[in-house]
Amino acid sequence: MFNKILHANDGSEHAFHALSLALVIAKQNASELHMVCVEEIDYMPEFIEEVREETGTAARRFHTVLQRACATRTLSGISRKVTTALYRPDPASENARAAT
Repeated sequence: MFNKILHANDGSEHAFHALSLALVIAKQNASELHMVCVEEIDYMPEFIEEVREETGTAARRFHTVLQRACATRTLSGISRKVTTALYRPDPASENARAAT
């Protein structure tokens, strides 16, 4: 029924529950499963040092999300590859857009 499934994961428990369901559906239909995460910074830093610090924190948080997603896939018994993508917004662009 489904050839491709896209799962968005923000690292929450609800997202991992949805991932478990997406894995079941992918296994039943021999579907491709793609997972996307968007690395987000909770506030708009004023200084470049804050940007670097917040970006590092977000990267560590989503590294853990990706590891947990891989473990969930392994536990589900799916041998198919799950394609993952991590998007990192550019804080400078966000600042410029907010200033206009």
